[in-house]
This record gives sequence, structure tokens and C-alpha cells, in this order.
Amino acid sequence: MFLAEHVTTLPDGLFNVLNGGLKILYRPQFPATLGAVLVAIIDFPEDYVSNEEVPIEVLIASLDDAEVFGRAEGTVAMPRNPELDDRLAALTLALNLYHIQLSRPGVFKLSASLAGQPPQVLLFQVR
Repeated sequence: MFLAEHVTTLPDGLFNVLNGGLKILYRPQFPATLGAVLVAIIDFPEDYVSNEEVPIEVLIASLDDAEVFGRAEGTVAMPRNPELDDRLAALTLALNLYHIQLSRPGVFKLSASLAGQPPQVLLFQVR
């Protein structure tokens, strides 16, 4: 998973990404909006049942989790593709985080967890 300035998703599940892999974001003043998109490819386990909804949570917080700046919760599901081996089951996700308000500059943590599994963590800095 990574942050990008802009993402367009295509019908076949591919992405067109502008400035992907952001680690440092520059903002002229604070409070400021995050102004980025989370891009991820979600790999489903081999025993995944087609169209089964799986809970997902994305959290943007301070490094010590004392401040939470944004949270998105929902579910993702993927229909079975008869042309694809089930072991290759993956879902592309582009989550718009543009309007998340950051009150100050600093290093932040984006964590994403699927179905209660340990979260994947991405650190980024806003100046």
C-alpha cells in the first residue's frame, strides 16, 4: 500500500497513479488537508468465499495513537473470476483521504487492517 497524489481506477482493476509512493507531503499552513489517496492491493486468503464481505479499517493517527485524525471502516468483497486461479484472488482499492484534517506538521501513521488481522502500517511526514 502507498499514498498517491491522484489515482484513477480502470474497469479491469488496474490503476493509473500520479505521484505514487508519497512519504513527505508539503502543506503551506495548518490545519491542512491530507490531500492524498491510499492505494492498496488486498490479497484474499485461499479459502476466501466469493462475494463474502470482509471488514476493513483504515486509521490515520499520531505515532503513539494519542491523536486520531481520520478513520474509515467498511467491508470489501470480491466476486470469483472464473478465468483466474483462486490463489490469485486480489482486490484493488483506492481510498480517497483528501479531506482528512491534520492540525499540525509531523510524522503520522496510516494503518489498515483486514478482518481483524494485524494492521499493515505506513508512515508519512507532513511539513
